[in-house]
Amino acid sequence: MGCRIAYIIRPGTVEDGLVDPSDGEAALFCSVSGLMFGPIFDSVEDAEGFIEFCPRDPREHDGDNTLAAMHSAWMASQEERSNAACRSNT
Repeated sequence: MGCRIAYIIRPGTVEDGLVDPSDGEAALFCSVSGLMFGPIFDSVEDAEGFIEFCPRDPREHDGDNTLAAMHSAWMASQEERSNAACRSNT
């Protein structure tokens, strides 16, 4: 039990009963309460990266602006990582 990732399926992304994970979004949810919380992520991989970035269980940050601030810091770190990769490829 703990913080889990919920896969969000957008309407029109299911073809022949199959779901392509690259077509959806993801959110965090508490497996104890069954409630989603926090930001919506572009992918399951992004949600996993955010959970790894958090120094402790993201559920402990919900309810105040700390989770939002952590999400902003994670987004900035992802942008910096992307910029560094672009610089190294040139």
